[in-house]
Amino acid sequence: MKDVSVLPRPTAPGAAFLMVMAVVLSMALLVSGGASAAMDKQDNEMAEPLEGQAALALPATYLGTYLGELPCDDCRGIRLELSLDGAGRFLLKERHLGPGEQPDRRYRGDYEIQASRLALMGAVPQPFDEWRMGANGGWLGQGDQTGEQGARLERLETVLSEPLEGRYWKLVELAGKSPLTGEAHLILQEKEGRVAGFTGCHRLMGRYQVEADALALSPLGTTKMACAQQTMIQEQKLLEALQATRRYRILGDELFLLGDQGVTLARFEVVHLT
Repeated sequence: MKDVSVLPRPTAPGAAFLMVMAVVLSMALLVSGGASAAMDKQDNEMAEPLEGQAALALPATYLGTYLGELPCDDCRGIRLELSLDGAGRFLLKERHLGPGEQPDRRYRGDYEIQASRLALMGAVPQPFDEWRMGANGGWLGQGDQTGEQGARLERLETVLSEPLEGRYWKLVELAGKSPLTGEAHLILQEKEGRVAGFTGCHRLMGRYQVEADALALSPLGTTKMACAQQTMIQEQKLLEALQATRRYRILGDELFLLGDQGVTLARFEVVHLT
């Protein structure tokens, strides 16, 4: 009677087949393990950051505009509007609600998020320079873990940001300095592809081209009339800035004209005429 407990030794071709199958099986296990590890890593990166974790990249859901009112000892309240963009920049607007003649204030700069905390860097007064960030960026607070105590800003469903075209853009900064007059402005007329405005001395006219964030303003011309020397100098600097513009960005209601290497050449604020 044949002993069936002992299997026959495989022939040479059979042994080679078994070796190939073993290699294939091993490779499949390695690939499966790598994919599982990658999925685990992705899940961990999407999880809510805990205290003490390193800085995290800002998810798209955090971007936008936050709005809220804070208590005030000598006014009805302080309205804050905070805009964040995807390049790590912010614009914070502060308005004191009557009574009183407190001027509106604006702060701009860079921000960082670390361990669910938002830090505004620059000349931002306390306590507006640091905020606790809620889950998925739904709110900003300065109180307890839930943000129910103390100041709280809610993220709006719609981002408060002005379009480039069809707006009255008032010049507020040129080469890092305030303009001599508050009359200099630009208007980009979408249908005609034309730019119109005022340099502080002469009417401005010309054409523009825009594609994504690229912007070219040329050719440009002005009317001719006599103006004060300092106003003429400002006009020349403005025309040079417009002609050197390569890109633009809008944050909230502010327009930045950017030259080579992203240098800010001029800054404008929108003015609603109606």
